[in-house]
Amino acid sequence: MSQEQLARQLGVSFQTVNPWENGRANPSPMGIKLVEQLLMEMPTQDQELWEQYFSDQDPNR
Repeated sequence: MSQEQLARQLGVSFQTVNPWENGRANPSPMGIKLVEQLLMEMPTQDQELWEQYFSDQDPNR
């Protein structure tokens, strides 16, 4: 998925996503929640990403 596609999926701008991927900024708590929700909606094979980055977080937040 390109940065532009990810931005569209999350409902944010490319300028928001680009610094995340390039390590110049971290997503806000809301940005993290949007990414988490997107990963949860992906096909099963992509859920490995969710498990890698979010499985230790409280699922009830």
